[in-house]
Amino acid sequence: MSRIFLDECMSPQLVSLLWGEGHDVIHVRNRGLKGAADHTIWRAAIDEDRTVCTINGKDFKKLAAATGLHPGVIVIPGGYPPSAQFSLTMTALTWVSTSSNAPTGLMNRYIEVGHHGGIVLTEIVYNEKDWS
Repeated sequence: MSRIFLDECMSPQLVSLLWGEGHDVIHVRNRGLKGAADHTIWRAAIDEDRTVCTINGKDFKKLAAATGLHPGVIVIPGGYPPSAQFSLTMTALTWVSTSSNAPTGLMNRYIEVGHHGGIVLTEIVYNEKDWS
């Protein structure tokens, strides 16, 4: 089971759909963070040990790079209805749960799902000298 924090750009309908697949999911609205800055959402996700799932990954990639240990980021393409957002998110979660990816799960990973379901993985490794 993954612990997921859905960004505001993601449909709130995904909460119940992903719960139905056994994932522990909340939406920013569930935490009163609608309209909050990305760094506020990132901090809340880290505090709750939840992977951020978003359409707008650029800022979260920077935040992840500035964080020593983080629960990961999943980025799906924009412009899709809730049913497709669900399918794309499940593509990432299923990929992570495969035997070759399962040992590290989502930890310190930035996973982008393409329009056709292809996965691009970036390991985000914090380098203290880059942020000192």
